[in-house]
Amino acid sequence: MNTMLWGRLMNMASYLRLLDRYNTRVRAFCAERGLRVIPVAESLGGGTESFTDICHLRPRGIERKARIVFDALRETVEKKLAAK
Repeated sequence: MNTMLWGRLMNMASYLRLLDRYNTRVRAFCAERGLRVIPVAESLGGGTESFTDICHLRPRGIERKARIVFDALRETVEKKLAAK
């Protein structure tokens, strides 16, 4: 990651600040509209066991992300299926 061509105005610290601001805005948007937020970033974490670089997941990371989404939606989907 340290060898990425970030450009003059972007570096790892500024990217992480931007990502944090984006996630904060998404959570606020969802809260205002009563939408569910699945805490993927908070649950997945980082590290080379999940990511190949700053944003691309390894197969293990994809599986973990899918499990996080599944666990978050499971009860809702089960209720909707049972109602049919």
